[in-house]
Amino acid sequence: MSITIPEYYDLVSELYSQNECASVNFIGQFIDDFLADLPEGASIADLGCGPGDEAEKHGDRLYFSGVDVSRKVLESYQKRVNASKTFHNSINSLPFDDNSFDALMFLFSILHIDHENGKKAISEAYRVLKPNSKMMFATAIGEANTVIHAIHPEFMKIDHLKPIPFYLWNPDDLRAELLAVGFEIESDDVGPIAEGRGSIIKLTAKKKLAM
Repeated sequence: MSITIPEYYDLVSELYSQNECASVNFIGQFIDDFLADLPEGASIADLGCGPGDEAEKHGDRLYFSGVDVSRKVLESYQKRVNASKTFHNSINSLPFDDNSFDALMFLFSILHIDHENGKKAISEAYRVLKPNSKMMFATAIGEANTVIHAIHPEFMKIDHLKPIPFYLWNPDDLRAELLAVGFEIESDDVGPIAEGRGSIIKLTAKKKLAM
């Protein structure tokens, strides 16, 4: 019997809240630098927010809106991140008006939706970001757009957990998709997640001013 993405993250929510995944550890400084550069009171949409590891330390000066498909993960996020709102929602159809946010965090959540819905999620990210504002983005990559089924090593000891899909992007295809919707890529770096666990791309992109 398979397991849905919300069911998976409901099951791992407690451990997820206690232990950051290796991928998040790899980009911790990238996240901190991005958030530290934002002015006090800036509004951030945290797409596929998880339990709030990345946002918690900045919650006293920034306003976060966390979006996730796991209700249990959202409960943890709201407890950990000050002045936050949470939205139980998919990232490929966001419940926000156009040009709503000063910045976006889009970290690894595109991994769990297929590539066509991933394209929709990128378009939605562009739609809700204010013009001339920035998004930080990260995901796992492969030589081609493909899917693997796995369990995070951090969660292997949890009972009743089953593998879930991870949709890997070819980095050139991903860059092309970001440019196609109107983003301008400002920084771009590829590196390993951890030994034997593949590679990720991390980048920042700006929503161009409307012509």
